[in-house]
Formats: sequence, structure tokens, C-alpha cells
Amino acid sequence: MITMMALSLCVGLLIDDAIVVRENIVRHVQMGKGVFEASMDGTSEIGLAVFATTLSIVAVFLPIGFMGGIIGKFFHEFGITIVSAVLISMFVSFTLDPMKRRAITTNPSRSMTAP
Repeated sequence: MITMMALSLCVGLLIDDAIVVRENIVRHVQMGKGVFEASMDGTSEIGLAVFATTLSIVAVFLPIGFMGGIIGKFFHEFGITIVSAVLISMFVSFTLDPMKRRAITTNPSRSMTAP
């Protein structure tokens, strides 16, 4: 139950990493860069901000996962779940999102613009 509460609390944080990276890649594509170059430049340009945000969240919730006493027994799952989810989200936003953006953009049946 605590694990589900942790995941429900950090859903916004998980989606935020991907949105920031994707928006920056789209901005580079709209500037006229190629898809691969836009993916590389967009990810590297915003990477430090996403990394810093992730590390600050880890710095807050990791100690909660290792608290002692009765409260520590209750919140161990909570802290570890949030830390794990946020680290996985950062990994996905740095690796899979740029690759997905490239696959979507190179597919001629899809478009970068909204309908």
C-alpha cells in the first residue's frame, strides 16, 4: 500500500523528465536541425537540469528509506520506491525518449505538429 502511495505521489515527477527532454528536442527540430542532431543537442542541452532535479529528489527521499525505528519500517518502501522510480525515469528520458523521438519523426506517416 505504501508503494502505491509513493508511485501516485511521484507520477508528476516521472512525467516531467520526459516532457522536458522531448520539448527541447522538438524545439531543436523546429529550428531546422536534423532529427539525430536535434535529439543529441536537445538531450545534452537540458541534461544537467534534469540530472540536478533527479539528484535533489534522491537526496530528499533516500534518507527516508533508511530511517530507523518504527517509522522507518513503515517508510522504507516509500523512500526506496520514489528513489528507484525517479532514477529509472531519468535513465529513460536520457536514452529511450530521444530514440523514440527519432523513430516517430523518421516515420513518414507521423508528423511533429499537432493536429
